[in-house]
Amino acid sequence: MTAQKYFITISLIVFTSIAGKAQIVNGTCNALIGTFTTTLLPMPALNKICFNDAFSINSDQNFSVPDEIIGASNPTSPNYDPNAPIYDPGVVWLAYSCIPSVALTPIQAYTSGLTISDDPCLLTVVTATEDLNDFNDLSFINSFPEGTFTDNIVYYVPLTMYSIQTGTYSYCTLPALECYDFGDPIAVQYLPQISSTYTSNCTSGTATISLTGSSPLLNGDDFSGTAGSITPPSAIFINSTAPNNGNIVIGNLSASGPFSFNITDISGCSYNFLGNYDVDESDCITGEVLYWVPNTFTPDGDQFNQFFRPVLYSGYDPYEYDLLIFNRWGQLIWESDNSSIGWDGYYNDGRKCPDGVYTWKINLKTINNDKKIQVKGHVTLVR
Repeated sequence: MTAQKYFITISLIVFTSIAGKAQIVNGTCNALIGTFTTTLLPMPALNKICFNDAFSINSDQNFSVPDEIIGASNPTSPNYDPNAPIYDPGVVWLAYSCIPSVALTPIQAYTSGLTISDDPCLLTVVTATEDLNDFNDLSFINSFPEGTFTDNIVYYVPLTMYSIQTGTYSYCTLPALECYDFGDPIAVQYLPQISSTYTSNCTSGTATISLTGSSPLLNGDDFSGTAGSITPPSAIFINSTAPNNGNIVIGNLSASGPFSFNITDISGCSYNFLGNYDVDESDCITGEVLYWVPNTFTPDGDQFNQFFRPVLYSGYDPYEYDLLIFNRWGQLIWESDNSSIGWDGYYNDGRKCPDGVYTWKINLKTINNDKKIQVKGHVTLVR
């Protein structure tokens, strides 16, 4: 179940009535958030949720809601308030873009004069019940403007409510403190999907798999190939770990056919890679230079596929490299002599290039025999 956004107005209504009337029972607030059953941990832990995984936080049903102000909605009562909220108590979950810092307790709210809705990191109410469930398809993250979250981290916090129906979490009479209880934040990081590209080198019997996404994309750790998971059985890992946008390399491939292996990251997210090794000379460059060039990129400001960059694995001299981009009229619009820098979809003078098909050329030199090579093709820019 995907978390829903309930557009309930978070408000604090402080009602002043006749002195001595409608006070909180025994002068104290009975609101208590209670406990929850979940596999998630409260702050300072960061709970990393793999793409397509779900989580749930279920109340143990031992919470206490704020007491009703008796007679506030009764026209015959001395405590009557025509603006009194309907008494509809319960617990809701709030979502924040950073750690909550405002009105964490009634005492802090009284001292600062601020309410929960004054917290600049408060985003929305995600549930109108005491249980929270979500499925990581990134829909919750993507429902907010880009840049709302840092590394896809959402801070979830439960809050007792005087009236869920009207969005009122505290309703009392002065000089009593507001009455509510705020739970401990739970930090959830929504990890992106793992994606991959690959190419085969028919001269060396290897395949190079470039990986991106999940925890390595957001947290800077590594992907790992799982020992014993490679097929065919004769294949081996030449390089079994890789950072985001890095390469895992397998070798000992000798005949055309499928190959596969399992990938995990530090968060336990897994991915089964499946490719096809093709003994085809068109996949090789003389001098055993291995390259792969994507045919599309989308520099639209999100986290993926922002640059056009050939993948060069081995056999080339990095100091003898040029990447040139031409428009449809054959005019040179961008170039780089650094193989680690990709085209960002802009002209050399900083202007944004329009969508369309562009021609690329790569000039390089082999290490084995110093042979100069030029390859070219087309790439489509889509924003």
